[in-house]
Amino acid sequence: MTAFTLLVVGIGTERARLARHKSELLTLGADCVVMFEDNIGNNSRQVALAAKRAGLDYVILPTTIPNPIEAAHYYACDPRHLASGFVGWLIRQLRPGWIFNYQGHDRLRLPATDIILYETVGLATRKPWLLNYGQAYKIAVDSPRIAECYEVLGFPPEQLETLGSPVDDVLFEANRDRAALREELLTPLGLRDDRPLVLVAIPPNQFTSPSIEGFEYDSYEEMLQGWVDALAPLAARANILAVKHPRTKVEEVRSFARAGVPLADAATETLLPLCDLYVASISATIRWALALGIPVINYDCYRYRYGDYVGASGLIEVEDRASFEHALQDILDSAGRLDELGRLQTSQAPEWGVVDGRFAARLRELVNRAAREKSPASTLEPANA
Repeated sequence: MTAFTLLVVGIGTERARLARHKSELLTLGADCVVMFEDNIGNNSRQVALAAKRAGLDYVILPTTIPNPIEAAHYYACDPRHLASGFVGWLIRQLRPGWIFNYQGHDRLRLPATDIILYETVGLATRKPWLLNYGQAYKIAVDSPRIAECYEVLGFPPEQLETLGSPVDDVLFEANRDRAALREELLTPLGLRDDRPLVLVAIPPNQFTSPSIEGFEYDSYEEMLQGWVDALAPLAARANILAVKHPRTKVEEVRSFARAGVPLADAATETLLPLCDLYVASISATIRWALALGIPVINYDCYRYRYGDYVGASGLIEVEDRASFEHALQDILDSAGRLDELGRLQTSQAPEWGVVDGRFAARLRELVNRAAREKSPASTLEPANA
């Protein structure tokens, strides 16, 4: 089939999908839709638009910060996302929001044929490079700092509501029972409670990405060994516990256990409130630690440099192994350094989360409000603006 025929078929398919989603929502008798994202790169955008066409409002509970650099880096080596040639010029003239300059090159958020399709059926947004930039009734951000990030990116302030996040209630309960839970954690492992507890979030494997340019290490195995070699020598003066990423297999990270760094099988959100220092790599979980006043080392070994946590007083950012080792030694060996970082971050903690055990109640109130105020015309921005 020709490109034009494929485009026509695609338009028909998308229209049918939107109609099906709308019918499903109406059949369910939904009053409001709650989503974790409104992402133009996946089916959540179709569900969001179908909800609006069904006369329903939707609320977003974001799980990540809408940083356009993340998508730009991912597609950096994909020629379908280059704004080149006549089509690239045409999109630049008619719908410049689809273009984002990254590393000196103009990138398209979607391939050109998909852009035409999305514009035709009404799925496009005015700022497609921004995750969650659509027609949500409210974006329930997890903290004042993240609300600031959204506003800087151009989201309407009236669309944002600081609720906290589902995980904040788990953090609250674990933090409330910290002493007892910490003893339950350390005793079976034979670890002494008179030492700082360092929780390490092992980064997931990003070496499957289309582009690994700039990464500090040449392979995931080499990266894991670099982390192990930096952490293992500290076991004599700190309790070090590691937790794997949900998509990582245990077999991939056994090098930690072999080096004397135990692997925890509990969820990160139940362990994090028990630690004194958190080590991670450009993870959304860093916000959890900051909201609890726990110092953090953000070892950006992939060198994505998102800058999501700039300004956090209790956070140290490094992007090479030597700096990582130095930061660990400085915090654990310098008298009072860990306590100092903890005091600094505790003073900022309310800016990074709402850890009061009342997130669920606030969410119920927001959803009920959205259901009461639902209206077919209640769009902050037309889908094809």
